Amino acid sequence: MKRAKEDASAEIAKMKAVSDRIKAMDVTVRELEEKVQQLSLMLPNIPDATVPVGSDETANVIVRTWGEIKEFAFKPLAHWELNEKLGLIDFERGARLSGSGFILYMGLGARLERALFNWMIDLHTSKHGYTEVFPPVLVNRAAMTGTGQIPKFEFDMYRLPEDDLFLIPTGRSPDHEYLPRGDTRSRRPSDPPDRLQPVFQA
Repeated sequence: MKRAKEDASAEIAKMKAVSDRIKAMDVTVRELEEKVQQLSLMLPNIPDATVPVGSDETANVIVRTWGEIKEFAFKPLAHWELNEKLGLIDFERGARLSGSGFILYMGLGARLERALFNWMIDLHTSKHGYTEVFPPVLVNRAAMTGTGQIPKFEFDMYRLPEDDLFLIPTGRSPDHEYLPRGDTRSRRPSDPPDRLQPVFQA
């Protein structure tokens, strides 16, 4: 129209209106995508279809067993009683140090715990192709979100507010964010999993 020296102001105004509408719609789309993302992060894990529905542990089904259940000629002690009697665990001092639910391994108890760690790590790295890694125990928000810890459990996590770092609940949180060979891509569902065995020092 300009070449024909005709007034194109009306058409230009229409195109500007279309452009403004597209920009507004892009903003709306981004806001909706963010809402969908936040809602999806709050969804609980979906149980497998074979998991029985029940109100308590009595509905659990034994899938398989190993070995035979031993019969004793006496009433065996509960594991916490046996541990305390043998001096493997000091429940009182553990609670005094950190509160209810924390335990303090002592003597052979601490040695047994360390031996179990070493056995598990050696087994997976020597027999099953795992790579031993020593990850940080504090990770960023992206790592916690990627493993489903945030936002569902953020209110119950230990956090350094100034750095926005979280104390990991398991080795899966840093493992999830690990990418080999300096690759900075995000992990895709189609990517093969890395066989990693995290190691932590008390």
